[in-house]
Amino acid sequence: MNEVYDPATNTWETKASMPTARYGMTISVVDDKFYLIGGTKEGSNTRLAIDVNEVYDPVTDSWTTKADIPNEISGYRVTSAVADSKIYCIKSNSWIVNPKRINVYDPVNDDWSVKTNSPLNQSCPTAVATVGDSAVRIYVFDGSVNQIYDPKVDIWTIGTTMITPRDYVSVAVIDDIFYVVGGVIGLPSDLFTSAYLYPSAANEQYFPASYPKDEPTSSPTSEPLILEPF
Repeated sequence: MNEVYDPATNTWETKASMPTARYGMTISVVDDKFYLIGGTKEGSNTRLAIDVNEVYDPVTDSWTTKADIPNEISGYRVTSAVADSKIYCIKSNSWIVNPKRINVYDPVNDDWSVKTNSPLNQSCPTAVATVGDSAVRIYVFDGSVNQIYDPKVDIWTIGTTMITPRDYVSVAVIDDIFYVVGGVIGLPSDLFTSAYLYPSAANEQYFPASYPKDEPTSSPTSEPLILEPF
């Protein structure tokens, strides 16, 4: 399914469906085209990670198949960010072959390269890149961890930890300041069992290392909202 919302008219429109049915893929935008990479599909007895790379052009409402990712990635264990018009797909923890590896896709040449592994495991990472006044860096948020990748020199560093440790966070960047919102808090017994996941209403602001103020802050309403297990 591929549906487009027009905020000017408050209407939805159905567009050309993606060629490969799947869920949990990572999506990046380069030159106003959408790159849907990896993901998961249902097999006969299991869920299968796939290495598909398909591109949607909203101008022509058409799809193109591009070079597959070299190492298949499973949807909820991968994240991506765009830096210098290249897509950095970052794998997560050791449940997947070649954990933590970065696969970089170049849309111009339609090819992939492999970069240095991240220093720490991630379980449910979210990646965002600085794009404005700050130096270009990719920040990977997961749990309480903040890992920083410099694509120009292929080096990782560890940044300031999140105020509220949580997974599955949403991260938005405005003027190179990050807003880390929501997510879930897992009990130590089993983070990935739904019975032990608690929603969080945290909304915390993070200033990247190259920003004049290198300290995270939280909003007055950033205390996690603890509800009954769902």
